[in-house]
Amino acid sequence: MHHSLERALEGIARAGFEYVELLSIPKWIAAEHIKPEMNETDLRKIEKVMNKYGLSAMSLSGHIDFLVKTPHDTRIAIEALERRIELAHRMGCKYVNTGAWTTEKQSFYDTVDELVDQCKRYGVVLGLEVGEPGLTATGKQLMGLFKHVKSENIGINYDTGNIRWLVGIEPEKDLPSTLERLVHMHVKDQVGGKGKEDFPALGDGEVNFTKVFDILHNSTFKGPFTVEIENPRENPVQRDDEAKRSHDFIRKYVQ
Repeated sequence: MHHSLERALEGIARAGFEYVELLSIPKWIAAEHIKPEMNETDLRKIEKVMNKYGLSAMSLSGHIDFLVKTPHDTRIAIEALERRIELAHRMGCKYVNTGAWTTEKQSFYDTVDELVDQCKRYGVVLGLEVGEPGLTATGKQLMGLFKHVKSENIGINYDTGNIRWLVGIEPEKDLPSTLERLVHMHVKDQVGGKGKEDFPALGDGEVNFTKVFDILHNSTFKGPFTVEIENPRENPVQRDDEAKRSHDFIRKYVQ
């Protein structure tokens, strides 16, 4: 947030990371550094910058409010997410993560059904994020919806910070219910529980990552996860420090 893509990549690489989740969320609090309308020349420039810092794109954060109230708006949103699925393919990303804000089950199923073909076409796995308002607030709720979603191209992206912030429950209480459909994770710390938008560097908050990773190590989950630090920093040096500490913190859980 608040920094250029190259400056962010520089700090990420210096912290010790080798892979990144690119951002393509329009009108969000951070810059949309990569966009579906970019031509191949623009995308190769971004790839060149990543190569400069020894980084590869692993997944794409393409959060779109695609489960909205009117059919017209829903169509616009679905098309926006379809373009991001194609964009992920163009950048060599296997995973696209998005929210699934919905209060209507049929709207959820209709939307997901339309996205399956696009995911199959481009060999992309779509991760619907746990910890978003509506019927996807918890993993247990989302797994209830997934009973009618059979495609292996649609799964769950679990956010360890969002579940505490939105619902006020610990991720280790909810994460086990999602393991059969877990495809990606956002590893994020959080302070203050329900309603507190405080997401610091890993290890500075209250998430019990020992319990979280015990669950993962005892499961068949082999997918990727990305580290998220959402508290804004105007000074990039501060973020560099948080990224490095988060990298070093998580290494004790990942071999």
